Amino acid sequence: MLSYEKLLVYQASIRFLRFARDLINRLPRGTSPLSDQLKRASMSVSLNIAEASGKTKDPDKRKFFSIARGSAMECSAILDVCLEFQYLTASEYRQ
Repeated sequence: MLSYEKLLVYQASIRFLRFARDLINRLPRGTSPLSDQLKRASMSVSLNIAEASGKTKDPDKRKFFSIARGSAMECSAILDVCLEFQYLTASEYRQ
């Protein structure tokens, strides 16, 4: 197991990635820009956490953890949009 795989935040990001994948697969036609944005942002969280873990210098680690945090905030906003357009139930949103 690689060091980043042990991080709880990385494990949570992978659980969210699965949730995002399932949501993307059921979004209606005509929402491909939203699907693409959610796909890229949700992958970015996990990938940047892993990359940060591999950095040896603190400024580099901070940079990639910051990018991961920003992508997580973007995912949150996308879920807000999905909720407003009723692509997502309130129960799923809280999950």
